[in-house]
Amino acid sequence: MEYGFTTAAYVVASVLFILSLGGLSGQESAKRAIWYGIVGMGLAVVATLFGPGAGNWLLSLIMIAIGGTGGWLVAKRVQMTEMPQLVAAMHSLVGLAAVFVGFNAQIELSRVLRLRAEGFEAELTGFAALLAHKTGPEIAMLKIEVFLGIFIGAVTFTGSVVAFGKLAGRVDGKPKKLPGGHMLNAGALALSLLIGVLYFTGVGPAVFWLILVTLLAFFIGYHLIMGIGGADMPVVVSMLNSYSGWAAAMIGFTLSNDLLIVTGALVGSSGAILSYIMCKAMNRNFVSVILGGSAENRPRGRDRGRTDRHRCGRRGVRAERGGQRGHRAGLRHGGGAGTGCRQRTDAQAAHGGQDGAFRDPPGRGASARPHERAAGRGQGAL
Repeated sequence: MEYGFTTAAYVVASVLFILSLGGLSGQESAKRAIWYGIVGMGLAVVATLFGPGAGNWLLSLIMIAIGGTGGWLVAKRVQMTEMPQLVAAMHSLVGLAAVFVGFNAQIELSRVLRLRAEGFEAELTGFAALLAHKTGPEIAMLKIEVFLGIFIGAVTFTGSVVAFGKLAGRVDGKPKKLPGGHMLNAGALALSLLIGVLYFTGVGPAVFWLILVTLLAFFIGYHLIMGIGGADMPVVVSMLNSYSGWAAAMIGFTLSNDLLIVTGALVGSSGAILSYIMCKAMNRNFVSVILGGSAENRPRGRDRGRTDRHRCGRRGVRAERGGQRGHRAGLRHGGGAGTGCRQRTDAQAAHGGQDGAFRDPPGRGASARPHERAAGRGQGAL
């Protein structure tokens, strides 16, 4: 009965989350979509509290009260213009929760394996009982899930904290990197993969390897987002949203929680798609931005290879050609026009050769001779 109720509640909550995500695409349906999400989350919390393996009722209620009260107070104080900062802060909490759940799962796994070797696995309950029934391949998959959840969660935590600081003006918005730049990130990632292999093969204490990979992931998240300018922070927040979703999905696999898997996949995929759309709209390279802004200002598409210097050069050529045509027109109408064109060209040069920088001196616009005005209009149009 417990499994049936929990499964049904998870299915309904998943449908509500999908409706909530789809309803946010329009202003008229946004309010209704928010209520879909609220009801879905409330149903998920109730189903989890009364589902199989539930316990520690007093502690659970205390945590719910603290979290709910804190969220209410923060949401009431934050202005609408500060929503990106709030979202970044919430992402950091999701990442930190993934790290804590991953460590807890590994500690519990070590305890279960020790009790299994001693023959006391029949006394286990809750999550420990679930771990006790796992086979060797399932435990290997569990380790992969724990490792990925901790790594992605740690990157999300420090990255979201830095993004919050840049959006709130508490951290300098300019891109900053340590000497070595992206090679440091690549080296930390390679070292994390090596530590992951040692963790999977059971060499040495498992918690020690997880602590090391957590520290490396903290550094990657910090250094990655510090290397991105403040102008790209909206894309970064959306991408961190995707990271937090994938971390939640990994933890869902660890806890055998179907709702966490579905919700994490929804958040992860939608955040990645939104980040891509935002990069395209902002003329940014998607891969470069999420890897630390190595080419955040590189032009894309038809603008590739074009720079301000080239565009200014073309404007200068057009101005020069316009001056030549105006000079020839002045010669056809007499020497006075040639003098006027030379004065106009000299004035344009004094203003940096910019189009439209020259204006007739006061009093000359109405009294100028017709052929001078014609020459001037021909030059200005070009």
